[in-house]
Order: sequence, then C-alpha cells, then structure tokens
Amino acid sequence: MTRWSLKNIFRPVTHGQFVDYTNQFKQAAENSFGTECSIQIRALTQPKAYTTFWDDDIQSGLDAINEQNTILRTENLSDVTSEVWAKAGYVEVNVRPVDCDKAPDHAFGHAEFKGEKPRQATFYIQPNGDDAREAMVSSAKGKVIGDGFESNGSRSGAIPSGLASLGLRF
Repeated sequence: MTRWSLKNIFRPVTHGQFVDYTNQFKQAAENSFGTECSIQIRALTQPKAYTTFWDDDIQSGLDAINEQNTILRTENLSDVTSEVWAKAGYVEVNVRPVDCDKAPDHAFGHAEFKGEKPRQATFYIQPNGDDAREAMVSSAKGKVIGDGFESNGSRSGAIPSGLASLGLRF
C-alpha cells in the first residue's frame, strides 16, 4: 500500500484542482494496475465519520450518519460541478480496476478532499502505488508533499451517542 498527500500552502483545494487531481489519480491507478479503472465519487455535507477499527454495531451507525450527509454519488467526474463542490464538506473518490483479472489482487485506490484538511488532498493505492505516487508528486509543483496518514475524515466526536462505549472494547 502507498499513501501520500498534496497540500496547498495557503488556500483550500479548489474545484479545478480536484478535477485535475482526480484525473491524474485515475490515470496513475490505471498505470499501476495495468488496466482501465472506473471511479466512484461521493460528496458529503460534512467530513466523513469513520473509525479505525471494525465493529458492526458502530459501523452501522457511522454508515447511517454518512448516508444522511451524502449529497451526491456518481461515476462521472463532470457531475461534481463547482456548485456541488461549494456545498460539499468532504469528497471521496474510489478507483477500481475494470478488468480485475489483469489487475493485482485487491487493487483499489481512494482519495479524499476537503473535510478536516481542506488544503490537503489525500491518496491511497494498494497493493503498491509507488509509481502512482511518484507520477503525481513529480507534477505537484509548489505543494507540500505528505505521507497521507492524516485523513480528511472526522474520527473524533463522530460516533453516535450510545455507541462510543462500544469502541472501547478490547
């Protein structure tokens, strides 16, 4: 797996940057996976609520929150207009190989925009996206390059009342 982030120094990621980054990310994933990829985009009104561990009871509550906050789901980048971008508090892009037989096992990519880190775009590719990272980083002039381990989502305070205690089980 490979993670990285591209961060503006002073201003939030713009709609134009989102479109450029998404196109670059899809192309980099296609090169990495050796096959054409499809994208799925979801825009939410606020940062995506998530947890770093899996518990079906907690996850169902988080999924409900995220679904309630979803304003757009699409497979077309052009559907994310500047108006949708302006309304969104978080946007995620998932990239998956079209021909899974040509791609490495468990191949996928994920990108996050806006949210808790509005100046940052965060990227993740598995199983190995070193070439994808290099392709995007090499063209990112004037950006702060990060390790991608800081999510744009919201982990704290996002768990619905009554479910927080479940997250403390070991």
